[in-house]
Amino acid sequence: MGNGKFSKIIWQSLFFVIAVSLTIAFIPREKQFRYHFEEGKPWRYGLLTAPFDFPVYKSDQELTNEYNAATKSFIPFFVTDKERETNEIADFRANNTSNDADTSLLYKEVEHLLKMVYKQGIVDLKIYEELKSEQKDIIRIKNGSIASEYSTTNLLTPRMAYELMIRNSHSAELKDIISHKNLNLYIEPNLLYDTATNKKALDQILQNIQPTAGMVQKGERIIDRGVIVTHDLYRILNSYEKKSLKTESEFDK
Repeated sequence: MGNGKFSKIIWQSLFFVIAVSLTIAFIPREKQFRYHFEEGKPWRYGLLTAPFDFPVYKSDQELTNEYNAATKSFIPFFVTDKERETNEIADFRANNTSNDADTSLLYKEVEHLLKMVYKQGIVDLKIYEELKSEQKDIIRIKNGSIASEYSTTNLLTPRMAYELMIRNSHSAELKDIISHKNLNLYIEPNLLYDTATNKKALDQILQNIQPTAGMVQKGERIIDRGVIVTHDLYRILNSYEKKSLKTESEFDK
């Protein structure tokens, strides 16, 4: 009985080993490149010439840097809400009337100050802070199919617009009206971030960034023994490796 159990265990173990060996044998092996190289180290093999044409691919970091640079330099588009100024001034006029000539004149001056800040351009506080944090000096304001550049130093938030009206008030009476008439209710952003246009324009710029930086022609000398693998050579060798492995993989199909 003891020998029978032992023999059974041996056969089970042997069967397991054979099964594992067969499984490993039939697992597709990852293709290995025949050369090993490191940037900054000498090439350890003989002369290498290109056996076929292949593109020189940019590294992931290089592409990321190009994407970041394009995004950083992108000038965003804004559209003017032309009805905002008209509607807010109309609301102020409707809510502030007086039979007193002097008071009516002061209300007219408030309207003039409202026109002034709307003409300068009011943006949402969050958008204003994003423009500053991204160091955007210029925006583009669309007017139909035409866009004109505008300095972000001229932009106002609602709070800044209110404070500018106070500073431009020529009298204590006018400042008093601005302070007590809830002028903040009539100061709203009239320059709006154009999400659709910005996405389309930025996507087009990013799509134009090429993943390659030139071509290596068949028969072209790549590197020889002892030559230091520079950054440019590393990029070429890495591209050659990608092309070689891809070619071998397609050949095996």
